[in-house]
Amino acid sequence: MLRLSLLISLVIGSNFSYLSAKVDKDIEKQVLEVIEKNPEFISEVLINYAKDKQKNDEAEKFQKSLEKRYQISIDDSPSVGNKNAKYQLIAFVDLQCSFCKKAELTISKLQEKYGKDILVVYKNYPLAFNEEAENASKAALAANLQGKFSEYKNNLYENQVLLGEHMYLEIAKNLNLDIEKFNQDRSSKAIQALINQDSKQAEKLDITGTPCFFLNGVKIPGAYPVDYFEKIIGKL
Repeated sequence: MLRLSLLISLVIGSNFSYLSAKVDKDIEKQVLEVIEKNPEFISEVLINYAKDKQKNDEAEKFQKSLEKRYQISIDDSPSVGNKNAKYQLIAFVDLQCSFCKKAELTISKLQEKYGKDILVVYKNYPLAFNEEAENASKAALAANLQGKFSEYKNNLYENQVLLGEHMYLEIAKNLNLDIEKFNQDRSSKAIQALINQDSKQAEKLDITGTPCFFLNGVKIPGAYPVDYFEKIIGKL
């Protein structure tokens, strides 16, 4: 329960903040009468206080995120867009993650709006509790070696509930991939090494879930709406 002194300050304004914890008895009586006679008003005051606090906390968190920039190597990770783009969006994803599927819509909107000014780089971070996540990553990276990462990744998202060997081969055939090369590549040590490298990088960056983005080094942990990314771009 809120201390009475805090409640009084909320009711009659910030000018009351100078009062000590020991509230004058007359004021205490008056405030209790106000509370008793105006419960709806008190409720509104407390709700507004909570909203203001949340807003201030979010603003502080946002400012802190801008102040810390991360340096992330792209290596051989698949990417879409202009290599010399003004904005670089690195996405750590799990291709079996429903939140990553949702976030792909945000990525598409950013690509549509910023065009050649944005480069999207994909890092595969398959989470242990998603049984097909690593196999899906291997298949997408194998498709990348034939220049079809985006198409393959999009098909995986569209068929998340059906992920498995049959689906991986069906998508590959539909995209006219060289199936023999596709099968060899997805079982190769090189692709496994790339997934391991991305996963280690994610752990060093303290990524605990997917998706997680880095926009010109600014960390965005989660499937935030497109206007949040635009807000960061406006500050860069």
